[in-house]
Amino acid sequence: MSALVAVPLLPVIAMERAATYREMYDGLYSPGAYVIYKLVEEFVPQLVSGLVYCLVFYYTIALNGSFAVFWLVYVATTGVSMGCTLAAAAATPDPPVAGSIILPYMASWSFFNGNLIPFKSMPAYWQWYNIIDPLRYSFGAMMSNQFSSEEPEILPGINLLQFYGLENVNAWAWIGFETLFIPIFIFLFWAAMRWIRF
Repeated sequence: MSALVAVPLLPVIAMERAATYREMYDGLYSPGAYVIYKLVEEFVPQLVSGLVYCLVFYYTIALNGSFAVFWLVYVATTGVSMGCTLAAAAATPDPPVAGSIILPYMASWSFFNGNLIPFKSMPAYWQWYNIIDPLRYSFGAMMSNQFSSEEPEILPGINLLQFYGLENVNAWAWIGFETLFIPIFIFLFWAAMRWIRF
């Protein structure tokens, strides 16, 4: 769910575009300052609302594992979504074009994160996409966090983490791997604001 939390940002960049370009041309601020402003404006409220959401969800359902891991996966996935959405919105001329690019791209994350098709069952020619899929790392961290203490056996002799190929996952490391995607998308957002004009 948090992978799509930033999709409503698509029209915001387009609505602000004319004023943003004019103010940058006038020397009021640089593309980097605009990127930092947008991240603070959009990400900080997500931290607060996400914390409330995660507290309610985690304790209502009585999930296992660490609450810190659960919340940090939400934060990292929100950051990836926000960076990706802002980059797409800045690199395209209008929201419908950005939506037609970003929504299928983000949907592909769900198909190849290892949930629908476990990594071991993926054809070799698709395994590369699983490695560069940000949601792979959030899925792995969440599964490891939830089931490392009590691993239900889903088939004789095979527990859930073995079935998905996640038995050796370190949840904290995988949160770190997912977080590495955030600066990549932020750089793409900055580059689009710096060099693309509509």
